[in-house]
Amino acid sequence: MAITAATTMLQRRAESWSFADQAIVSGFSFLCHVIMARTQVPGEYGLYAIAMGVILFANSLHAALVTYPLLITCPGNPTVQIQRVKNESLGATLTVGLPMATVAMIAAALMGRPLLGVLVAFALVAWQLQETFRRALMAEMRYKQAILGDLVIFGGQAAFIAAAALWNKLSVEVAFGGLALSAISAAGLHAIGDGTRIPGLPASLTRLKLFWPLAKWVLLSNLVSALSLQGLVWALALCHGPAAAAGFQAIANIMNAGNPIILGIGNVLVPAVSARRALGDVAGALRTAWQMAVSGAIPIGIFYVCVICMPETVLSLVYGSLSAYAGMVLPLRLLAVAYFAFYPAQVLNGVLSSLVDTRAAFSSQVAGAMAFFVIGFPAIWAFGLLGAVVAFGAANGFRTASSIWGLSAYPSMIQRAPAMSSP
Repeated sequence: MAITAATTMLQRRAESWSFADQAIVSGFSFLCHVIMARTQVPGEYGLYAIAMGVILFANSLHAALVTYPLLITCPGNPTVQIQRVKNESLGATLTVGLPMATVAMIAAALMGRPLLGVLVAFALVAWQLQETFRRALMAEMRYKQAILGDLVIFGGQAAFIAAAALWNKLSVEVAFGGLALSAISAAGLHAIGDGTRIPGLPASLTRLKLFWPLAKWVLLSNLVSALSLQGLVWALALCHGPAAAAGFQAIANIMNAGNPIILGIGNVLVPAVSARRALGDVAGALRTAWQMAVSGAIPIGIFYVCVICMPETVLSLVYGSLSAYAGMVLPLRLLAVAYFAFYPAQVLNGVLSSLVDTRAAFSSQVAGAMAFFVIGFPAIWAFGLLGAVVAFGAANGFRTASSIWGLSAYPSMIQRAPAMSSP
């Protein structure tokens, strides 16, 4: 009983630090987007959203290949040599990140923005290195230590963008230059005094090979998910131009203000549930997941309801009453409704991944992607921004339904988890 109480106290402490860390990440990211939206014409802000989407897409692949297996491997396994695994994971990050950066650089050059391509490539690799350090700390439940690096990368980028805007020097290239410098600084800060030693290519490839059994289904899952999520912005840009992509990103920024809760839950859920699973306590793992999901559902639900009831006020506060985005009342209201499907989709997918039921997690992402391609593309082509909102809601509704179906194989969750309101 004392062990259970101590475990619960450590879990709650980890949750608190995870929420604080994610608040820093999401808060500064939100600030960067708002400054860019307020200072750039819609076409340029749309380009910023597209380029950032490319980095986030690459990061999702890196997460599957490196940081997800890192999170799963370390918790609950006292024999693992975390420092060695972390060093080899950093080598693996360079092994997969450099080719991605090269593709991004070539794509930007073909668009006539070669400098932007170079800056995006540097930012991509540096961010992935910093993220590997961050996830290694999270694997050991050291969320407090992870905060410093996040302050440097995301706070640094926000300060850089704000200063450039103040001096009327802000552009898409300047914004990604700030991200690259901040990410390199954050990765270097984590590396100082940490015993970091990046191994050669053979050891890095061996680590990727060891991670592959865990990574393969998550890679497919993240690939499908990222294509459907980032595909909304890309499809809007393709069908209606970068300004349409900027419109969707503008209303998504507001809903992403809830990310400290959604992603904070996910950051602590995966290692906590994985540790229980590693001990053979599947029922305990599911109870932990249930408690975390409920703790986040209440505040995130209140936030969504507030946006639904006051979209005009929210848009005016964030972008100004004279902004090009101030009139997007209906799209924002509908997107807030759609986000009621996004929260359970994210949490349930995290539970499946924590239980190493990666096939079920992949199936849920495929269900969402099918909804996006069947419903989303025609809706975006015909209705533009409103069609993208409908596609987002449909994709996450199908993801949630598929995840519930996958978890129905674990009857202890249905029979026991809701009744276990206290540890």
